[in-house]
Amino acid sequence: MSAVTGTPTARIVPSAYANINVANAPGAVVQGNVIANAALGPSDSVGIFVSPTCPNASVVGNHVANLRKGLYLLSSVLYKDNTVGGAITAFTGGIAAGSTNFSF
Repeated sequence: MSAVTGTPTARIVPSAYANINVANAPGAVVQGNVIANAALGPSDSVGIFVSPTCPNASVVGNHVANLRKGLYLLSSVLYKDNTVGGAITAFTGGIAAGSTNFSF
């Protein structure tokens, strides 16, 4: 089950840049998503992007495969229990909550 929750003004913005793009959502939660390409994605492809307008957000229990960037977090985002496979850069930004994020 996929889930993104947050304030009533939360936006999930489809884009060519990111598969999940969360903006204007302080305290949002991105949880339980599976995002994959059959092969390494195009230049600048991103699995989950959280903008600086989302302080105190959480990214939990997601699986990302074959994108250039796995999780690209530009805010005080906590992330845990995520796996990223085949990415050039698995995790950018954010704050790892423990040691349960894996890349391969």
